Amino acid sequence: MLDRLIQAATDVATPLGLAGLFGLILLLCLRQVLKIAGYGDAPALGLARLVVDRLTMLCAAAMLLGFVGFALTQGMAGSTTGPPSGREPEVQGLPTGPSAVLVRGIVVDGAGRPIGRVAVTSPGLATVYTDTRGHFILPSAPLADRSTVQLRFSKAGFLPATEQAAVPSELRISLKEENPDG
Repeated sequence: MLDRLIQAATDVATPLGLAGLFGLILLLCLRQVLKIAGYGDAPALGLARLVVDRLTMLCAAAMLLGFVGFALTQGMAGSTTGPPSGREPEVQGLPTGPSAVLVRGIVVDGAGRPIGRVAVTSPGLATVYTDTRGHFILPSAPLADRSTVQLRFSKAGFLPATEQAAVPSELRISLKEENPDG
């Protein structure tokens, strides 16, 4: 549910911020036109000024919310990019092809559904998070001198799991939900 909310916020944040920015620019230009036209001299221009001022504030708020929302959702979206349209997950700067040394995989629940925002940790490595489709990739450079790596998978609401993985390897990890009754 949270993953869907984050995805919806990500989809809306950028257009909202850009619409707010363009609306703000347009309204500031209109404000200058009204000022040149003698803004406030006639009752109709006074009303136009009031409407433009309120719309300017609304556009500024939309722009601020959109850009803040974009920044926040980018932080929540995880450090890897999921596989769009069924393609393999991609991480910028990592080698690809059969010679690349990677540990990658997917984390699912007991029913086989992908779990997003699962922390994948290992001693000496930076924490990565699964994307909304449950995929993760560990960077290859820190793994180049290892034949195995100890991984811990954790997320609130699920029991943590530990896995000893060969380098390179592709994993499928199943997390069990915590029993809320005890």
